[in-house]
Amino acid sequence: MRLPKLILSAMVVASGLVVVAAPAAAFASWLQQPTATLVSPDTWEFTAVSCTSPSICMAVGQVTAPSSQLLSETRSPSGWTVRPTLQPVVGSHFLSVSCTKASACTAVGESPAGLGSVPLAERWFGNGWVIQSAPAPAGATFSQLSGVSCISATKCLAVGFAQTGGSQKPLAELWNGSSWKIQATPKPAGQPLSELTGISCPSTSRCFAVGRFARKNAQKTLAETWNGKKWAIQKTPSPVKNDVLNAVSCRAANSCMAVGSGLAERWNGQSWSTQKIGKPSGSAADLTGVSCTKAGPCYAVGGNFRQAVQSSVAELWNGSKWSVQPVVLTTSSDPSLLDGVSCTTATNCTAAGFYDDPANGDRALAEDFSIRWQDVSPAPFIGTTAAGLNGVSCTSQNACLAVGTVQRGGAFQAISQTWNGTGWTARIMPRPKITHLFAVSCTTATACTAVGDIVTGTNSVPLAERWNGVHWTIQKIPHPPSAARNILASVSCPSKTSCFAVGATTNSSNQERTLAERWNGKTWQVTPTPNPARKTEIELTGVSCPAASSCVAVGSFLEGMFAQAWNGKTWKFTGAVPNPKNDIHGELNGVSCPATSDCMAVGETSANSSTVPLAERWNGKKWSPQRAVPPADAISSALVDVSCTSGNACAAVGLEQESAGVGAIAESWTGKRWVMHPIGVPVGSTNTILNHVSCNSAIACMAVGSFRDSSAVDQMLAEQYS
Repeated sequence: MRLPKLILSAMVVASGLVVVAAPAAAFASWLQQPTATLVSPDTWEFTAVSCTSPSICMAVGQVTAPSSQLLSETRSPSGWTVRPTLQPVVGSHFLSVSCTKASACTAVGESPAGLGSVPLAERWFGNGWVIQSAPAPAGATFSQLSGVSCISATKCLAVGFAQTGGSQKPLAELWNGSSWKIQATPKPAGQPLSELTGISCPSTSRCFAVGRFARKNAQKTLAETWNGKKWAIQKTPSPVKNDVLNAVSCRAANSCMAVGSGLAERWNGQSWSTQKIGKPSGSAADLTGVSCTKAGPCYAVGGNFRQAVQSSVAELWNGSKWSVQPVVLTTSSDPSLLDGVSCTTATNCTAAGFYDDPANGDRALAEDFSIRWQDVSPAPFIGTTAAGLNGVSCTSQNACLAVGTVQRGGAFQAISQTWNGTGWTARIMPRPKITHLFAVSCTTATACTAVGDIVTGTNSVPLAERWNGVHWTIQKIPHPPSAARNILASVSCPSKTSCFAVGATTNSSNQERTLAERWNGKTWQVTPTPNPARKTEIELTGVSCPAASSCVAVGSFLEGMFAQAWNGKTWKFTGAVPNPKNDIHGELNGVSCPATSDCMAVGETSANSSTVPLAERWNGKKWSPQRAVPPADAISSALVDVSCTSGNACAAVGLEQESAGVGAIAESWTGKRWVMHPIGVPVGSTNTILNHVSCNSAIACMAVGSFRDSSAVDQMLAEQYS
C-alpha cells in the first residue's frame, strides 16, 4: 500500500457558526473484563486481587453455590483463566491475596473447624497451589486471616482476628519462607472486640495494618504498625459513631492511605488524618479496597446503595482530594460490589468483586482501569456527502483545535472544531468552492495557524489561516511564480510570531518539488529548500520546530525518503534516512521533535513484500530506524503522524488495510520500543482512519480522522487517549 502523500479524510458545507453536541469527555476509565465462566457451579465471586503488571494478576474468591469452594483465576494479556485450588475443608474462603511475581502469590482466609474456624493460607507457585500450615491461637474458637502483604517470596505478613469466648483480639502471623508464626499484637485497652482487616508493607521492616474496635456500642478505627520486631497501636481519628477501616495501601513508610465505611485516612509519617471521600449518588460509599501507586495516585473500590440496590463504587485520590469514578457494567446486572483493587502504575489498575446476573445469579466481576483511546467524535453534519478531520493541535488536555474538510455535492470546504474538554464546537468557514485545511498548530488556545490549499480548476495555491479564539482570518501567502499546483501539508509554530509550513509545489511540466514557507509574525515568505538530486515526486509531508531557529522536516520521493533541518537561516539535508535492514521504499509522513536534537518520524516501509509501519529516530547527528509494530493479520499498514512530549513518550497513529477494509491504528513509544494500542471507534463504523495526533503529556493525546457510518457516509472521527 502506498499512502496518499496528503490524506484527505473526507470533506462539508454550510455557513456560519454551528454548535453541535458531542460525547462527554473521555478520560481514563473503568472497563468490565470478561472473566472465566465456571461450568458446573451456580454462583461465584472474587474477594481480592493482586497484580504484578498491568495485565498479569491473580484474583481469589469462592464458589458460593451449590457448595462453598475456593476460587482462583489468573489474568494474562489473553484474558482470565481458572486455576484449580486445594480445598482443605468445604466452606473455606479466600479473603486476601498478595503476589510478588506472577509465580509467587500467597492467599489467606479461613476454614471451618468444628463449630468455629481456623486461619487458611495457600501458596501459588505458578503451576498450582500448596496449602500452608497457618496456626490458630491457643484456645481460640474463631480465627481468620483477613489481609496479607508479601514483601518477598520468603516474607509475608497476614492479619485478622482470633476470638476466645466473648473476647476478640487482633491476629498477626509472619511467613519466614518455611512456616507461619503468630506474632504478639496489642489491642485497645479495655476493649473486648477488635480486629485487623487490611495490611500493607512498604519495606521489609515496616508494615501498617488497619481495622476496627468496639467501644460503647460504636465501632472505631484501629491502626497498628510493625517495625520489624513488634506491633504497636497508632492513634487514628474516628469522626462519627461507626468508623471502620477496611484496607490500607502504603507506597512508602511515610505515606499510606486507609479506607473504610464512608471515610479515608492518610498517614504522613507522623500522624493519621481524615480525608473526605467522594460521595456517589445514593448513600455514602463503603470502601473495601485501596491501592496506591509509587507515582502518588490512589484508587479505592467498594460499594454503596442506590435506590436500595448495592452498586459498585470506584474513587481516585489525585494527591489532594478524592473523586468518584464511573464503573460501568456491560452485562445485565442488579447488585454489584468491588471488594479489592490492585494498581501497578499510576494509570493501570484491576478491581475484583461480583455482580448479580438476574438470570444466573452471582458472577465474578473484574474491572480494568487504564489510559486508553476512546471515541469522542463530533456530532455529524446533516445533509453532507462526507466529512473528515485532517489535523489537530492541543494546548492542554481540555483545549484542542482540529481542522478538516466537508463536502456537499462537488463543493469542498474547510472546517474547524474546538474541544473544551467536554465537547466540540464546529465552525464552517465560507471560502471558495474547493478549499482544504490539512494541518494546524496552536501556541495558545487563541493563537493557531492552519494550512492547506485553495483549488481552482486544475491549479491550486497555498492557504494559511489564523485563529484568534473568535474567528479565522485568511493570511496572504506567496508561492513559486511558475508553479501550477501548490499545497501545504504540515505546519509547526514554535511561538505566536513564528510558524513554518511545508508541502509540495508542481510546475507546468508536472515536476513536483519541495515547498517551505515561513511566517515571521507579519508576513509569509517562501524559504528555499534542497531537493534530492535526480529524484521525482518529491514532497515534504511533516515539519516540527522546537524553536524558531530549529526545525526538522521530513518527506519522500518516488521509492525513498529524506529529511532536512532549518538552522535559523537555511534548510539543509540532515543526511541519509536509512531503511530498516532488508526493507526498501521507505516513506515518511510525519515528524515530532520534543527537543532540537531529538526527533521521531513515522511512515511506512516495504518488508517481505508487505508495507509495515516505520519509525525513525533523529539524535541531532543521524537517523536510526525504530521498527514499529505491524498490526496482526493486516495486509498492509502505515503510520501517518506522530506527537512526542519527550524522547521517551510518543504517540503515533495511522491505518491498516485488512480484507474487511481499512482500520485506524495507534502505537506508543516507551523510549525502548513501540507498543500497539486498541482504539474505541464509534459503534458500527467501518473504514476508520486517523490522520493526525497531538499530545500534551504521555497520557493525554487527541487524534483525528474519519470513519464511515452505517449509511456509507464519511464522518469526522476524534479519539482521545486519556
